[in-house]
Amino acid sequence: MKTIRFALALHAHQPTGNFDHVFREAHDKSYLPFLDEVEKHPAVPFTLHYSGILLEWFEMNAPEYLNRLKALAERGQVELLGSGFGEPILVMLSDRDRAGQIRAMSAYLEERFGRKPRGAWLTERVWEQCLAHDLAASGIDYSMVDDSHFRLAGLRDEEMLGSFTTEDRGRTIRIFPLSEALRYHIPFKTIEETIRLLRSLATEEGDRLIVYGDDTEKFGGWPGTHEHVYANGWLARFLEALEENASWIRLLKLSDALDLPPRGKVYLPDASYREMTEWALPARAQIELHALREEMGEDLARRAAPFFRGGHWRIFLAKYPEAAEMHGKMTDASRRVAALPEGSAKKREAERELYRGQTNCAYWHGVFGGLYLPHLRSAIYGKLIAAETIAERAARRTKEWAAAERIDLDLDGSEEVRLSSDRLVLAIHPRRGGHIFEIDDRERRFNLVAAMTRRPEAYHEKVRGGSDADSKDVASIHDRVVSKEEGLAELLVYDSVRRETLVDRFFRPGASLEEIASGDPPDLGDFASGEYACEVREMKSGARARLTRLGNVRGGRGSHSVFVEKEVEIAAGASDFTIRYRVRNEGKAKIEALFAVEFAYALLAGNAPDRYLVHEERNTGPLASRLDLAPCRRIGARDEWLGLFTGIEMDTETPVWVFPIRTVSLSEGGFEAVYQCTMIVPRWRLQLSAGEEWTATLLHFARPVRGG
Repeated sequence: MKTIRFALALHAHQPTGNFDHVFREAHDKSYLPFLDEVEKHPAVPFTLHYSGILLEWFEMNAPEYLNRLKALAERGQVELLGSGFGEPILVMLSDRDRAGQIRAMSAYLEERFGRKPRGAWLTERVWEQCLAHDLAASGIDYSMVDDSHFRLAGLRDEEMLGSFTTEDRGRTIRIFPLSEALRYHIPFKTIEETIRLLRSLATEEGDRLIVYGDDTEKFGGWPGTHEHVYANGWLARFLEALEENASWIRLLKLSDALDLPPRGKVYLPDASYREMTEWALPARAQIELHALREEMGEDLARRAAPFFRGGHWRIFLAKYPEAAEMHGKMTDASRRVAALPEGSAKKREAERELYRGQTNCAYWHGVFGGLYLPHLRSAIYGKLIAAETIAERAARRTKEWAAAERIDLDLDGSEEVRLSSDRLVLAIHPRRGGHIFEIDDRERRFNLVAAMTRRPEAYHEKVRGGSDADSKDVASIHDRVVSKEEGLAELLVYDSVRRETLVDRFFRPGASLEEIASGDPPDLGDFASGEYACEVREMKSGARARLTRLGNVRGGRGSHSVFVEKEVEIAAGASDFTIRYRVRNEGKAKIEALFAVEFAYALLAGNAPDRYLVHEERNTGPLASRLDLAPCRRIGARDEWLGLFTGIEMDTETPVWVFPIRTVSLSEGGFEAVYQCTMIVPRWRLQLSAGEEWTATLLHFARPVRGG
């Protein structure tokens, strides 16, 4: 009889900062009914992975789930996998944090379930060869990646039906290929088709092993799958089919498969699953890759697939500067935490926050990656702010303090400026317009400037082309084209300059709100993204950054030489900071222009009733409003959920433009508009003769308010 060995591995995860109702819905629609079904089929073994973030949620909200899982492990039906506790992309971490994350997860599983894991789920199957050493050194015997990794190493499909040994720096580990074919079969195709696929791979020798590895959320959590998998009985019938065919489908857990000899030794290229390697590419390259596949035709594209590929995960950190800044902050926070005394309570507390701030989801973008989701980015910043605050306060001798540093915060090879105090952190990018790209409120663990800039994405062409929302078929997320709301194509506007704070603009005197709110407003100056010189200074009670640029402003018959100075000063013990502007006409002709300064406020919800704009003392509507406000001395945003009223006070009355930034992005549910931030833009009418200068002082304030 022809037989085949078959292992089922499933991964369950919810990211740091996801809404509690999302955890609850995933539990009710996917995790719980899945476990119910597994318990009914004791002859079907599973290798399961739950992220540390999700396990903590179960502990707090559904402890009985973990008790049932433990019972399944004790009776030998289920094997639990390790990983990094916070579900990080391991290669984005320092060696120290990689080991710490893996060991933290192994320790948790041993304490909660009674045994250390032998295997580790590899987050998003992001592989670099150094992981062979790092996993083995942390006590892991095996891991798994997609079979597409092996194809890129030159192996054919029939050669991948088993496990392999790989090594790095003298340490070896076993690695299993995960079947992409099964990933697209289960649970979308009929059970008969999946059984036929397995039968086609069975041999008289019975020495082949095929591994299915995918997300548990596919069983009830993905759109349309709960009814298909449970109400219509797909999973029950599939497990019954495996039991009925047990004479030739030999089911096993992955740790049991370690007793089988490996097929050989392999070295794999840097890769992830196929779809992610495409998402990592720049939009233009993605479009070209898809066009090339269509031009080749299905058969030729399939044959050529092992010989051409997309990118790899680290490209996200170059493609999206917002991801690079978050990654840089994580790296800096890790360094500060590492400096705490080994074994101290403060270090353990800071490491817990750091590990949760390394959860991968908000650092990249594809169908699953959550970089465009403000609540996920904000949660990551919150954990990182908490970790570095614990570390910095432990290192200081005084309760109130302020400091200035030059440090490469986004790891781009050039130094940024970090002004910090016991209450506040500002990150300033002198080479990029002297923008403030981070304002951290330590008390609320919140970054006020964590917004995404609008930029082209390859799938925007599908947004323009409409959706298949009326289709009744249950399809893989990768095959669905669904818009969650109308009018998304109208929002496909792209920004020429990052949406940050202290972006300096020169506009013609008659500029309109419509022009300014566009992605590429008619800026007459070269200051918005030009390089500023920067001096930093620490004082007894504060710290200061002085940024200067001699640039040009177009107007009249030519270009005018203009000097801009902006000084940012923080004070120990204060959540407010001061901004002083000086603009001088260095040319020979008179200048007439609107000088405008952009402030970004990323307060998560554009239309929530407890978050709104305040003009002087009046509520002027939701954060997502578009307004041309009359001259005022104070304008701000009140967030009662966060307990914060923040904005700017000016030394003279001036008119203010207000408009929202909304991106169009892709998630599991389809295409959607996402509120990123509100831009508050005060403007001053300048009429400067040769040598004349203008000055202004602004206070960026933060006040506690009563609220949620």
